[in-house]
Amino acid sequence: MPGLIRDMFQRFEARQARFFDRLSRDARGKLAEVENKCA
Repeated sequence: MPGLIRDMFQRFEARQARFFDRLSRDARGKLAEVENKCA
């Protein structure tokens, strides 16, 4: 059972990391758009 929980937790962490990576990439893109409009 502890192994199963550890597996679930590791999968969850990997999914979170991918989600935040995509989120930060989108945020950087939006930031660049705003900078281009202001420039």
